[in-house]
Amino acid sequence: MEHLHSVSSNGVRTADISVFDQNTNQWKLKVKRDGITPQETTLFLESWTESRIIVEVDIAYKNRIISQTRRNIWKGTTPSGIKVEGYIALNTTVFPLQ
Repeated sequence: MEHLHSVSSNGVRTADISVFDQNTNQWKLKVKRDGITPQETTLFLESWTESRIIVEVDIAYKNRIISQTRRNIWKGTTPSGIKVEGYIALNTTVFPLQ
Protein backbone atom coordinates (compact mmCIF):
# COMPACT_ATOMS: atom_id res chain seq x y z
CA MET A 1 0.00 0.00 0.00
CA GLU A 2 1.43 3.34 -1.04
CA HIS A 3 -0.94 5.76 0.68
CA LEU A 4 -4.04 5.18 2.84
CA HIS A 5 -6.77 7.70 2.01
CA SER A 6 -9.58 6.74 4.36
CA VAL A 7 -11.30 4.07 6.42
CA SER A 8 -15.10 4.04 6.17
CA SER A 9 -17.43 3.40 9.10
CA ASN A 10 -17.74 -0.26 7.99
CA GLY A 11 -13.93 -0.70 7.97
CA VAL A 12 -13.41 -0.67 4.19
CA ARG A 13 -10.20 1.18 3.34
CA THR A 14 -9.31 3.25 0.27
CA ALA A 15 -5.69 3.56 -0.74
CA ASP A 16 -3.22 4.02 -3.56
CA ILE A 17 -1.52 0.69 -4.20
CA SER A 18 1.36 -0.71 -6.22
CA VAL A 19 1.02 -3.65 -8.61
CA PHE A 20 3.79 -5.90 -9.85
CA ASP A 21 4.73 -5.44 -13.52
CA GLN A 22 6.05 -8.77 -14.82
CA ASN A 23 7.52 -7.08 -17.90
CA THR A 24 9.82 -4.81 -15.88
CA ASN A 25 10.05 -7.00 -12.77
CA GLN A 26 9.18 -3.95 -10.66
CA TRP A 27 6.34 -2.64 -8.54
CA LYS A 28 4.44 0.28 -10.10
CA LEU A 29 1.80 2.62 -8.74
CA LYS A 30 -1.66 1.59 -9.98
CA VAL A 31 -2.88 4.47 -12.13
CA LYS A 32 -6.02 5.47 -14.02
CA ARG A 33 -6.30 5.11 -17.79
CA ASP A 34 -4.54 8.45 -18.26
CA GLY A 35 -1.38 6.70 -17.09
CA ILE A 36 -0.61 9.40 -14.51
CA THR A 37 -3.31 9.82 -11.87
CA PRO A 38 -3.22 7.25 -9.04
CA GLN A 39 -6.21 4.85 -9.08
CA GLU A 40 -7.81 4.80 -5.65
CA THR A 41 -8.48 1.18 -4.63
CA THR A 42 -10.82 -0.24 -2.01
CA LEU A 43 -9.43 -2.83 0.40
CA PHE A 44 -11.12 -5.27 2.75
CA LEU A 45 -10.96 -4.71 6.48
CA GLU A 46 -7.45 -4.75 7.89
CA SER A 47 -8.45 -7.32 10.52
CA TRP A 48 -9.73 -9.82 7.92
CA THR A 49 -7.45 -12.73 7.08
CA GLU A 50 -7.21 -14.21 3.60
CA SER A 51 -9.38 -17.12 4.77
CA ARG A 52 -12.05 -14.80 6.11
CA ILE A 53 -12.16 -12.83 2.87
CA ILE A 54 -12.62 -16.08 0.91
CA VAL A 55 -15.50 -17.25 3.14
CA GLU A 56 -17.23 -13.85 3.17
CA VAL A 57 -16.91 -13.36 -0.60
CA ASP A 58 -17.99 -16.94 -1.34
CA ILE A 59 -21.27 -16.42 0.51
CA ALA A 60 -21.81 -13.03 -1.16
CA TYR A 61 -21.19 -14.68 -4.55
CA LYS A 62 -23.70 -17.45 -3.84
CA ASN A 63 -26.34 -14.74 -3.23
CA ARG A 64 -25.18 -12.45 -6.04
CA ILE A 65 -27.22 -10.23 -8.32
CA ILE A 66 -26.00 -9.55 -11.85
CA SER A 67 -25.70 -5.84 -12.61
CA GLN A 68 -28.27 -4.64 -15.14
CA THR A 69 -26.03 -1.83 -16.37
CA ARG A 70 -22.70 -3.66 -16.45
CA ARG A 71 -23.37 -7.26 -17.41
CA ASN A 72 -19.93 -8.60 -16.54
CA ILE A 73 -20.32 -7.45 -12.91
CA TRP A 74 -22.04 -9.16 -10.00
CA LYS A 75 -22.99 -7.54 -6.69
CA GLY A 76 -23.49 -9.07 -3.28
CA THR A 77 -23.30 -8.55 0.46
CA THR A 78 -21.05 -10.51 2.80
CA PRO A 79 -22.46 -12.04 6.00
CA SER A 80 -20.73 -9.17 7.84
CA GLY A 81 -22.69 -6.62 5.81
CA ILE A 82 -19.91 -5.46 3.47
CA LYS A 83 -21.22 -4.78 -0.04
CA VAL A 84 -18.95 -6.18 -2.76
CA GLU A 85 -18.71 -6.20 -6.54
CA GLY A 86 -16.85 -8.64 -8.71
CA TYR A 87 -16.35 -9.78 -12.26
CA ILE A 88 -18.47 -12.74 -13.40
CA ALA A 89 -15.52 -14.73 -14.80
CA LEU A 90 -14.41 -17.26 -12.18
CA ASN A 91 -11.44 -16.57 -9.93
CA THR A 92 -11.12 -12.92 -10.86
CA THR A 93 -11.32 -9.63 -9.03
CA VAL A 94 -13.78 -8.86 -6.25
CA PHE A 95 -13.65 -5.69 -4.20
CA PRO A 96 -15.49 -4.09 -1.28
CA LEU A 97 -17.64 -1.01 -1.73
CA GLN A 98 -17.68 1.84 0.74
